[in-house]
Amino acid sequence: MWTMKEGPVLARSLSMERFYVVNDVGTKLILVGFDGRIEEGVERFEYQENNLLFEFSATRVDLQAGTVRDFYTVWLGGALKAASHKLPPDTLTIDRAQSIAKNIKEALLVWRYPGKLADILSCHSSAHDAVFIMRQWDKWDPALEGRWP
Repeated sequence: MWTMKEGPVLARSLSMERFYVVNDVGTKLILVGFDGRIEEGVERFEYQENNLLFEFSATRVDLQAGTVRDFYTVWLGGALKAASHKLPPDTLTIDRAQSIAKNIKEALLVWRYPGKLADILSCHSSAHDAVFIMRQWDKWDPALEGRWP
């Protein structure tokens, strides 16, 4: 079960006051900032699970229309590619990536824009789904689409 919290947390190797979501085993998804202006709604999250730590971008905003949707688009492929360069070979298997995507999806479905961010983005509810853009990851195969969270 995932829970949204606010408080001091270690992110980007620094102790920061942040909003984050954490599950029962301690896996965290921390909002570390935005790519561009807040109004554009492209969020930067840090994923922390045991010895695995990486950042990725996600958004609920339709970047062309500027409206908030009820689902997240998550750019996970490039983040996994970058993370895999810091890990022993074959650490990020297809099954491991699927587990990570499942965790991210579960966390994002609990996540709500906190405080003033909800007002700026005109969105006070949580998302109902998440879709993942994976094609930048070296191990990605479009045939996996049906098995993805």
